[in-house]
Amino acid sequence: MGAEAAALLAPLGTETWCTASGRRIRHTVYSLIGCPPIGAATYLLIRRAADGRRVILAIRRTRSNFPSLNLAHIRRIGARLGANEVHLFHGLPTDEGRRDLVADLSRALHPKRHNRP
Repeated sequence: MGAEAAALLAPLGTETWCTASGRRIRHTVYSLIGCPPIGAATYLLIRRAADGRRVILAIRRTRSNFPSLNLAHIRRIGARLGANEVHLFHGLPTDEGRRDLVADLSRALHPKRHNRP
């Protein structure tokens, strides 16, 4: 893998999102194209404008046991919605915990469209 490919796949940084219940959840930020295959996680699809403004397009959780299928789904939905960033959180071991986090973030952040726990 060349330096350009490695840079494309590198995280862009982190972003902390606050839930309705007051938890602060630190997400790793990737470009939509540079997002790696993802196992069990929650994620936000974001459109970041040139001036730095963020628009939350969706808050969801992965559903497959196959990371490559999760990545394909995220890229397809992200492209359809116009996302250019994926914010990932891997910190919950159960699907129930991830579902609850999606609901908690959704109550706090009110994405504009296509939100589904």
